[in-house]
Amino acid sequence: MAAAFADWERWCDDVFDTHTAYPMLALFRSRQPGQHWLTGLAVVLDAAALNLAIADPSPAGPAARLWRRATRLLQGLERLPAAGPGSGDGGPGADEARFRGVYERLAGLAPSSRPYAEAWEAYRRLRTAYAPELVAATELLLVPLEFRHQTSRLDLTGG
Repeated sequence: MAAAFADWERWCDDVFDTHTAYPMLALFRSRQPGQHWLTGLAVVLDAAALNLAIADPSPAGPAARLWRRATRLLQGLERLPAAGPGSGDGGPGADEARFRGVYERLAGLAPSSRPYAEAWEAYRRLRTAYAPELVAATELLLVPLEFRHQTSRLDLTGG
């Protein structure tokens, strides 16, 4: 996970630099339906938030560095010329039932995991810091909040 988070951290830096220098790049899409870079970022950002909330709350760890870079990237998209305020609803909230399932799986792998209530609160706080910007970016770029790999669908709406 650390290596994957480090790769995505570098990717976020690159996208931040290119997309703030050349805002029209944000409009480019994958030729594969359901595989937009923004939804890929949402999946990885949620993974980093889950890791931070449950297993590794270190502010210097790879998940924290990725989380900071990704939220900075999403905030940078708000400054695009076509960007305006999003819907204002803050997007999909954190789903506690899904979180509990992930917590139970990760807690079994990470013996030093946080207590459940503390981890849930940390995840809600982390998600609140990026969900509104993520939803606003998906609205601006007309990107559905789902990521499809071939025939399977990963629903990011939390519902």
